[in-house]
Amino acid sequence: MTFIVAGGVPISVAPMGMNKNGNQNADKNKTTQLVNWVVRPGYSSTVLDANTLLVDAPGNVVVRTQVTLAGGWSAAGGLWAQLVRNGVEVASIEFAQAQTVVVIPAQAITVAAGDRIAVNMVNGNILSGTTVQGGAGTYVYFDAA
Repeated sequence: MTFIVAGGVPISVAPMGMNKNGNQNADKNKTTQLVNWVVRPGYSSTVLDANTLLVDAPGNVVVRTQVTLAGGWSAAGGLWAQLVRNGVEVASIEFAQAQTVVVIPAQAITVAAGDRIAVNMVNGNILSGTTVQGGAGTYVYFDAA
């Protein structure tokens, strides 16, 4: 009996990251997907598709997310930054009044090839809208766990 052993390099998820490109309004009483992203420096394996990170292989990752506002949030409560995978919330954090930067605590998750990682703003406040600031202060990225 002949045995054939095929070997190869195991496929593992590549680190990916994106920074927000340009400012964007987060309308009142609405969930808004943040759009217009660019590849984050140091994450050359990133695949951007439809304003998401398109995961290339299965694996365990740690996702880090930060959102910066162009100005202080003028009302008390009602504004969240939301990390989503395939359109479903993974984690979120609420902005405090006058707060301009929030960091969603690092999330250890298991991903599959084809998963999409994105960031939304959830603005449930009827008093005012706000503007998300583009640049290195608004980002989402992940590394293998």
